[in-house]
Parts: sequence; C-alpha cells; structure tokens
Amino acid sequence: MIDASKLMPGDVILTYGEFRWWPPKYWLLPIFYAAIHKYQKAKWGPQSDYKPTHVRVVLAPGFFEVTYPKARFGYMAEVKGRYKVCRYRGDLNENALYAKAYALVGSAYDMGDNLDFGLSALLGFLTRNFRVFGDRAKKYFVCGTGAAEVLTNGGAKFTMQAIDPAYFVNMPDWAVVQEGEADQVSSLYSQTGSGSENRTLPWGICAGHCFLQGSYTGLRECCGDLRCGQYLS
Repeated sequence: MIDASKLMPGDVILTYGEFRWWPPKYWLLPIFYAAIHKYQKAKWGPQSDYKPTHVRVVLAPGFFEVTYPKARFGYMAEVKGRYKVCRYRGDLNENALYAKAYALVGSAYDMGDNLDFGLSALLGFLTRNFRVFGDRAKKYFVCGTGAAEVLTNGGAKFTMQAIDPAYFVNMPDWAVVQEGEADQVSSLYSQTGSGSENRTLPWGICAGHCFLQGSYTGLRECCGDLRCGQYLS
C-alpha cells in the first residue's frame, strides 16, 4: 500500500486503470485504456512503462485530480490497484501548488481533449497535436495536463505541452519513489459481491477489450485471463 508518511506535496500518483463492475457506465473503460496504451506505447516506445492511465498530485490531506466530471480533491483511500509514486527531481513551492489546485477545483473535465486523444491513438499520431474537439488546455484539462498545470505553478519544468500519465514515469527529471498494489483492490475484471461469489464480465466486453489490445487470434487465451473464458465454449 502507499506509505503516506513518506509522501511529499507535489508527488505524483500514477494508477493503472482497472475495470469497475458497477455502475455500468464504467464498462467502457477498457476501450479508453486500450486507446491510451496505444498512444503512449507509440510515443514512449514498446520498452517503456506506457500503461499508466491516471495522474493524481499529492496535496494534503490527500490528492488533487482532474477527473470526470470536475477537478477535485480526494483521499488516499480512493487509490486502488497498481500504482507508482513519482517525485520531481527539483524544488517545488508548496503554497504555489495549493494555489493553482484550489483555482482549478470545480473546473470541467475536457472530454473533447480525451476524444482527440483517442483519435490520435487510433489514427497513429505520435503526439496530441491533433486537436479537433478539445480545449487544448487553455481553460479545461484532463488528468495529465491538469497535473502539469498545478506542478508548473509550483516550479516544475516540462519539456512538452502534451502531458500524458506516462510522462512522469519515463522522463529523467522524475523519479519513482514508491510502487506496489493498494489494499482492498477489486480484481481487474471481477468484483466480490455481498457474498463470496465473483461476478464475471459479459463475454462481449471481454472480447472487445482483447480485440483492442491486439489479441485477434488469441481471444480464447485473452478472455481466459479476464475470467470470462467460460463464455467461449
């Protein structure tokens, strides 16, 4: 689990997207994860850590994040699943971090930028300069650009404008200081119910995830890993 006693203001928590069984609106998350993986893999290379899907900035008593529908503060207990904590190799002004975060709280999540993000991945663009729908981080942000906005105000330097989650774990001016698996985490593609039973994803959702990940000829093996192989008989 994350050792909160060793966190510093301005540390970045990266998480690696997990499917949520409930509510059903989260059933589309694997499609988003596949798009972000494809984009970051093309941008940072196949040997990189290209799989982080969300960014949070540590600010007591928890963290700041730009998420849907609005930017907000949250608590460490909300961090679930695989994570990495990255620290800037330089000085940060804590008061400036808080000032920008508070200024952004309540601002709308830039869904248009996320759509451009997905289109860039699907069309093979290596940068997010392909913009049609998004605000281009002028007023609204997504998790990566919002985190960068706060950190820049605190003194961090960024070498590019299009900041994605993988930036923090692949750039030399950031260091991984913690990593692991948060406690009380639901399994990636199943969730324990009120009893001891495990709910299994519908086959169609598993198949769609496998297809987007490139498992065109290994669907049975892929879906077996996702606990829906019983649907492939």
